[in-house]
Amino acid sequence: MTPSARTAIARKGPSLPLRWLLKDRLISREDTVLDYGCGKGADVTALRAKRIKAVGWDPYHRPDIHPRLNDVVLCTYVLNVLDGVERHRVLWGICERLQPWGEAFITVRRDLPRVGVLNGVQRWVELPFTSLRKTATYEIYRASRDDLARYLQGEKV
Repeated sequence: MTPSARTAIARKGPSLPLRWLLKDRLISREDTVLDYGCGKGADVTALRAKRIKAVGWDPYHRPDIHPRLNDVVLCTYVLNVLDGVERHRVLWGICERLQPWGEAFITVRRDLPRVGVLNGVQRWVELPFTSLRKTATYEIYRASRDDLARYLQGEKV
């Protein structure tokens, strides 16, 4: 098991970022949702309980990828545990699984030091996408498929 795989926690309910996205109606029952890097799947379970069509993928806990394109791709607390190459690979994976009109909601932790690595795994991450919500513990970015593709190709977003 990789160090990043060990960071998946077991939750009894939805993550704080997912609660906020649902409260602000940024995800609806009409959406298809992929939780990319879902860990043990608590957010997928919470979405399905609200009758939202959701699937999860995680390289360690749920390695079967669902090839369909999705209206929404969530990536919650994943990028902080990846190095630059892995982070780039994950962002491409998100981009490739979004419908042309779809949106990605990428959440990173904000309760980390800005420099260095915490516990040998956690890193500070900043992205050039629209910041929807920033708290002391997390920040949610919104990105379209085009935004992701431009960023990954080295263009300004």
